[in-house]
Amino acid sequence: MEPRLAYERLLEEGRSKREALYESLKAQILDGGSASGERLPSTRRMAELYGLSRGTVSQVYDMLRAEGYVEAEQGSGTYAAYEAGVLRQGQEREQEPIGPQARSCGSDWFKRLEAASPAALPDAADSLEAAAQRFASGRTDFRLFPAGEWKQALYAAVRQSLERPLEDGGRELTPAGSPELREAIAALLRRERGIHADPANIVVTSGSKQALALLLQTLIGPGERFVMENPGYGGIREAALAAGAEVLGAKIDELGIVPDDWDASLAAVTPNRQFPTGAVLPASRRAELLAWAERRGALLLEDDYDGEFRYTGRPGEPLKAMDAQGRVVYLGSFSRTMYSGLRIGYAVAPPWLVSRLVRAKSFYEPY
Repeated sequence: MEPRLAYERLLEEGRSKREALYESLKAQILDGGSASGERLPSTRRMAELYGLSRGTVSQVYDMLRAEGYVEAEQGSGTYAAYEAGVLRQGQEREQEPIGPQARSCGSDWFKRLEAASPAALPDAADSLEAAAQRFASGRTDFRLFPAGEWKQALYAAVRQSLERPLEDGGRELTPAGSPELREAIAALLRRERGIHADPANIVVTSGSKQALALLLQTLIGPGERFVMENPGYGGIREAALAAGAEVLGAKIDELGIVPDDWDASLAAVTPNRQFPTGAVLPASRRAELLAWAERRGALLLEDDYDGEFRYTGRPGEPLKAMDAQGRVVYLGSFSRTMYSGLRIGYAVAPPWLVSRLVRAKSFYEPY
């Protein structure tokens, strides 16, 4: 492959032909334009490209070889030998944004997000995978996943979808998610969790954390009070602080969250298995939470993050199944029963909230 060099520009700056070729080739190799191991044009071809003598090109190649930028193999050619990404002397690892306020630039939302989870931000030397391994919780053991059956189901679904034409380039899907998937989730909730949800009130999201973030961005503003369990799921706290909320920590004991008359209009709870203690909230306290929500005109975000898991018997009754006033937004996910990389979650919300949630989701994921 013939590299594109800044040879003419360097000539115009007053460099000699040999110097212009040397500097432009060196820059090309340093910047990764000619990867390590990539063959450079022959001296004859390089001379033809830039109107030089072969002797001049040979001198330039010898200079680059002496400095370790290229290697020559007898009878084979000249090859780039510099691993791109190694820092040149005096070169900084990260270019600073231009301007005197470079370090402080950014929106208030991003500053709140960054402050909410400083420990979750990887160091510059960390890989993204290493950072994820260090801070992630609740990873599933994919060795237990029925991969064969899953592939068969995927193939069957693809075949069925190809039997009918896509409408408007596939835009028959609404921001709320696939109608078939929402109907399946409604049937699952009715059978397994005792929740009678209309598919129209289900919004599919990219995992339960996206649902939490969208709900908090939709329902709460800067300075407003938000209740969550202490200790509790860090993702909830992060989303609340990023939204600008004032977080009130609710007390946790051996039974789970201790209800109180919080001065707030929104609370997040994990009644079926408190995170991280594992406590299961008794029915009496669940009733107290619902009474608080009705008295305050508040909403409860029920994060049922792993309600499907149990050793014996049926799982506990969700708070949503007890809700007769439309005060509970139920959040579920398939990240644990399937696998975390699937990234499918959902929210069961009152009709008035569904439209707002769909509007917020469609802003990030236009359809």
